[in-house]
Amino acid sequence: MFTSVGAGSVDAMTDAMNNDSTDAMNNDSTDAMTDPSPGGNATAFLGAFNDIEAHLRRDLRAKPSDGFKWMVNLSHRKHRLSDAQRSALMAFSDLRNAISHGEYRNGRPIADPLPETVADAERLARNLIDPPTVLGVLPDRKPVTVTPEDSVEKVFAVLAESTYSQFPVYAGGVERGRCTALLTTDAVAIWVAHDYGDDGRLEAKTVADVLEWAGSRDMPYFMPRTVTVQDAVTALTIPGDDGLVPRALIITEHGRPDQKPLRVVGGADLPTLWAEVQLGSY
Repeated sequence: MFTSVGAGSVDAMTDAMNNDSTDAMNNDSTDAMTDPSPGGNATAFLGAFNDIEAHLRRDLRAKPSDGFKWMVNLSHRKHRLSDAQRSALMAFSDLRNAISHGEYRNGRPIADPLPETVADAERLARNLIDPPTVLGVLPDRKPVTVTPEDSVEKVFAVLAESTYSQFPVYAGGVERGRCTALLTTDAVAIWVAHDYGDDGRLEAKTVADVLEWAGSRDMPYFMPRTVTVQDAVTALTIPGDDGLVPRALIITEHGRPDQKPLRVVGGADLPTLWAEVQLGSY
């Protein structure tokens, strides 16, 4: 009727019971931290989507009858949205429709967005409604300015000790003058290639001499201190009406050439700016 159980068997049974209890506790803890039921992320996603839709409608002064995708395409044509943002919003529109018109269970939609999709939607809403500025994203970097009369040796000295590659040129000096050109390392390289004589000497003496070799992309392009990351990325990557993409942007208080430069934004800054506005693949 009774079976004798040795000490080793008792220990094994105790370990098994403890393991079962631990597994049950872990399972209960996991269930408490996650929500496996459908629709858990839908509310947050729809909130971000509705904020984006309302923003686009205000920004474009769209009519109530204008559809979401129509507004997205118009904003994209106006360069207010990047290609990635447009693609994401198109996908978000389809997801919104699936949530709104799809099957529900216990009052919650079965089409439930992934957490990373919700995060992208909320981030995009923040970037569109309260867009980050270039000066708020990039680290401080005081521009180095020159005048047309400055010696080329001044530029060489800066190049030898730093990573600066663009120099706003202020006729009359930066304090009271006006920015009339942008000296770049590309122009310097072209000048050296043409000016370097058989005697191993460079004939040009001033910044003005080097500027004669500046290209059309080296013209100064000004933007105000409030310029957004998206606008800066657009300016540095999409050709303007003249078919050119500027080498760099010169940010001043109000985007005027008679104001001191606050920051020069060039190609080296693009990865940081892109990271601020890019989204996942959609």
